[in-house]
Amino acid sequence: MNKGFISGVRYAGLLFLIVLLPLCNAADLPKLLMGIGPSGGNIKSIAYLGNGNILIGTYHGRVLNSLDDGKTWSDVTPDVLNPDMLVEQICFHEVTKQIFIAARNFEKGLLIRSRPGNLSVESPEWETLLTIMPIRSLVMTKGDPPEIYLGTDRWIYYSLDGGAGWRIFLTAFPDPQIESLALDPRDSRHIYAGSWQRCFKTSDKGKTWRPIHKGMAADSDVFTLVFDASDTLWAGTCGYVYKSDNKGESWQKVVAGFKGKRIHVLKESSDGRLFAGTDTGLYVFDTVKQRWNVCIPNISIQDIALNEKNTVYCATEGSGVARFESETTPAVSFMTGFDASSPKEIKVLESGELTVGLMYQNEGGGLWQRQNDVWIRFDIPLSNTNIWDFCELPGYLVLATGDGLHVVTQKSPHIN
Repeated sequence: MNKGFISGVRYAGLLFLIVLLPLCNAADLPKLLMGIGPSGGNIKSIAYLGNGNILIGTYHGRVLNSLDDGKTWSDVTPDVLNPDMLVEQICFHEVTKQIFIAARNFEKGLLIRSRPGNLSVESPEWETLLTIMPIRSLVMTKGDPPEIYLGTDRWIYYSLDGGAGWRIFLTAFPDPQIESLALDPRDSRHIYAGSWQRCFKTSDKGKTWRPIHKGMAADSDVFTLVFDASDTLWAGTCGYVYKSDNKGESWQKVVAGFKGKRIHVLKESSDGRLFAGTDTGLYVFDTVKQRWNVCIPNISIQDIALNEKNTVYCATEGSGVARFESETTPAVSFMTGFDASSPKEIKVLESGELTVGLMYQNEGGGLWQRQNDVWIRFDIPLSNTNIWDFCELPGYLVLATGDGLHVVTQKSPHIN
């Protein structure tokens, strides 16, 4: 559709509302809210800090903390983060008890850390360690101080002293965007990097790099790299899961049971189970049958964290934070409903119901309402339409959309 037409309809709708609203009694006008608590369903990153403490990062520059295993949430967003920034990754360093956050937009990347000596995870004090090009991956060693490695849109940055000083591996990777990094747990000279086309390896602490993709499909986006307890290297790509028993020299597909095509994250639990977060759900690998079994179906998993009991916490795209304990226990979603991290208009109607108009995102546009702590969408022909604004009239809602003005009755609304 012509952008000029959409823009014209938008502003015509707003003009209509400006003219109409003065005719309404001021006491009957809906109250405009600034926010609705934990930011919606689009969660990009998650970390478990111990004792029921969970930290999550959203698609729109917010960091939220729960101290009671997801029952309640507080906003602990660093001041330097803006709504246009993606919280790419959150890491908790168990030795120093510090939180590291990698965030980015299209122009820059930030590495943020909780200040040394500030051990309060309830209200951390943040400091910015680095402002560089967009950061896409973060990995660090377990020692004190940790070695830190950052994959960006072009280079790999690293610090050998916990972030006090920084250098760059000068290798010009043929494929931009270092999506993933892994450190060999047995030999610190060996570092692995996954780009948007293939995997690379250095055996001399970054002085030289070479591609290692024998057995991988051409043009494989390598989203995640991880070593398991047996020193097998696993790679999740745009298409397949691969494993290597020889430090990446060759790869073989391990895809039996998979339905997804994008493997965003691979993590191993302390009891030796390998979990995969994909665009179609959470999977666990059966080492006996050599196949993947689904744990949570039909949901996009962006990141995974595990607690002391190997409960799996999932950062999802569109369904908030989900928790998986075992194959016999149903998964629990902490924040069910739409992506509330990018609402266009949020209002309380005269009936007291909290209602929101959303821009289209992940099939989550349209008009939504809060009922019994769950967001549900109005079953109307415009269920996936961009809602620019809406106004309440007696018994009706007037919607300003990209397709024009629409009137929706409030009498016994059918909600799916």
